[in-house]
This record gives sequence, structure tokens and C-alpha cells, in this order.
Amino acid sequence: MGKEGGDLTLLDLSDRASYHLEGIGAECWRLLAAGSSVAEMMETVAEVYAVLRERVAADISALIDELCRNGLLQRDYKHIAQASRLPTNDE
Repeated sequence: MGKEGGDLTLLDLSDRASYHLEGIGAECWRLLAAGSSVAEMMETVAEVYAVLRERVAADISALIDELCRNGLLQRDYKHIAQASRLPTNDE
């Protein structure tokens, strides 16, 4: 994962809607598509972009909520529970 990753356009063929992801959102999608858990994705983003894990968790949770609302992603509650126990930068 690198900071220079390209944007993505996701197409929902059932309703012909398109969704644009850029920057970290696109990188998160790539990590999920590659099989990373939510916890692994949050840890990677926090490290690569030098962002507090709490901020990363909030932002990625919002992204996941949006993707689920639009039918592009389904939740795996086991991974979400694991992600919510990420260590903080103080630990």
C-alpha cells in the first residue's frame, strides 16, 4: 500500500449506479479485496499515513457504513469486533 494509489470507480450492475473512491478510500477497498480483515486494514492505514488509530477507526467505520448502505459490501461482525480492539498509539 502506498500513498500514491489511484482512484477507483465501483459499478453496481444491478442498478447501474457508480461509486467513486479516491485516496485512502480506494486503498481500503484494495486491501479488503485482497483479503485483509478490517483490523489489518486499519493497522496498515494508521502506519502508512501516520494517523492516530482512533481517527482511522472512525473514518474506516464511516466508509464501511457507506459501502454497506449502497450494497457494495456486507458486514462480517467477527472482523468488526476484532477491529474495535485495536491498540492505541499510547500502548
